Amino acid sequence: MFEGLIALGGAELGRFVLQKVLTPFSKKVLENYVSDFFKESLSSGVATYSKPLQQAVGQSVGEFIKLFVDELEDHNVPKSSINHFYYRALTQYVKDSAVRPLLGQAFDIDVRQVDAKTLAQAWKVYQPEGWSFPQEFNWDRLAKEYSRRVRGIIRADPELERILKAELAEKRKEVLEDIRGLNVGFDFSVYQFYQFNESLETSEQGEVSLDMVMIPGGKFLMGSHNGESERSDSEGPQHWVSVLPFFMGKYAVTQAQWKVVASWERVNRDLNPTPSSFIGYQRPVEQISWEDAIEFCERLSHHTGREYSLPSEAEWEYACRAGTQTPFHFGETITTELANYNGTATYSNGPEGEYRQQTTNVGSFSPNGFGLYDMHGNVWESCLDTWHENYEGAPTDGSAWIDNTNNFHVVRGGSWIRDPRSCRCAYRDRNQIIGYPLGFRVVCRVPSTL
Repeated sequence: MFEGLIALGGAELGRFVLQKVLTPFSKKVLENYVSDFFKESLSSGVATYSKPLQQAVGQSVGEFIKLFVDELEDHNVPKSSINHFYYRALTQYVKDSAVRPLLGQAFDIDVRQVDAKTLAQAWKVYQPEGWSFPQEFNWDRLAKEYSRRVRGIIRADPELERILKAELAEKRKEVLEDIRGLNVGFDFSVYQFYQFNESLETSEQGEVSLDMVMIPGGKFLMGSHNGESERSDSEGPQHWVSVLPFFMGKYAVTQAQWKVVASWERVNRDLNPTPSSFIGYQRPVEQISWEDAIEFCERLSHHTGREYSLPSEAEWEYACRAGTQTPFHFGETITTELANYNGTATYSNGPEGEYRQQTTNVGSFSPNGFGLYDMHGNVWESCLDTWHENYEGAPTDGSAWIDNTNNFHVVRGGSWIRDPRSCRCAYRDRNQIIGYPLGFRVVCRVPSTL
């Protein structure tokens, strides 16, 4: 059976899975699986299912089986063992409510990366007695490839993509309605569902604009726990923080955006239009002091009539995590396929990787759950807050923590030159030395009703 499955692909594979693989589960199991998959697994809130969705689920499960079997065969696991042990395990695996969300993550319209570590732990529940996975079994590759194939399934079916996008847009529209109530005078006509574009300049060369993404309000646990690998005391104590909705730059500010704003009338200080070491309009601007970043935000506010600033440290971490509590928004470890950092160093049993020795264009890697790019690595990002040695006495309302007697400010996210430890969601440092790795991204806050 598995040999035939491996040889198939595309729509043919989907039909094969529905007819040959899922049929032994019985029609009732298939119906329950399809229903629960979308009701319980998708963070986009998709609760309806139709023929396109049912076919896509069958095809996605088939793709997962194929990838799993390929990985086993790559490590010389006998076909007899695969057939004997894992066909039986699979029937339980896809019905398990603890497992469905792992496959479901890849069906989110934002196409989040499946958590490879959790996937491995869940599957090993079904490991037969007296048999173990090959030591080099690549769960990370399996998870990433599964996400990629699901993305292809969604894009290949216009009806399926329409259903998913409609459901997601409706959910985000409801969130925007909640935000609207904060201030009757706030003009939401410029916002389309969950993001808007702030036009900075239009010329013969094209438009330069800021892509702003809506970050829904919520409550999160800020900092790292004592068991997180390579943490520092400055990341604690962990504490709950409530954050109001706001909009954040989809990317760090680029050199093209910086050059436009640097040409505008000054507010408090002049700006060098070309400060960066690594030249490229779509690369992040770097070598930016905290004071220069503030000047950028003030010019932007004056020009647009909207309130732009640097994020508070709490807003930055909340946006970076996007609902996760792992060291990185995509899981327990990091690779240079996911972010730009010094790949000669490793983190938490992760592999060594590429050391690019320079910045990369913004958006070169996959976004997090909020649709933000490059929150790990590339350039440090400045926050409003002044530096404090730990979170003792920190505010819990998401506001910036400012001590006017302190000249240092918080930077987050790590950079292309730093090790993976410094790229973690919870890692924090101060801007002691102004130099090439320091950039920033902006936020646009929703004013509260007075």
